[in-house]
Amino acid sequence: MLSVKVVNSNINAMDVIANGIELNLINNGEILGYAKLEFKGCFYLTEFEVYSNDKNDSSFFFRSIIFKLGSTKQVLKIKADDRLLKYGFTYDNGYMSLECDKATYPSDCKH
Repeated sequence: MLSVKVVNSNINAMDVIANGIELNLINNGEILGYAKLEFKGCFYLTEFEVYSNDKNDSSFFFRSIIFKLGSTKQVLKIKADDRLLKYGFTYDNGYMSLECDKATYPSDCKH
């Protein structure tokens, strides 16, 4: 079963500001992906890699990150990429920006 785990889970707010948050995508104990969020007034997704070839794994991981940040009403910024528009990201000085609690989650099966 796919899950997302915070690698540095014993961190406090000051650690988040200084070092960011590292996340792993895990399936049955196997690490399938890695992401890093850095906090500089808002969150920046600075690293995102999925090691499997299954596009559903990548989508699950990305959506999970947005969902988790949405519960804290944080802004997420990522280097500009048109594929992010469908989630509600907007262009912002070379980045794409999203208020995570306002994210949209488009369905690939169109329902």
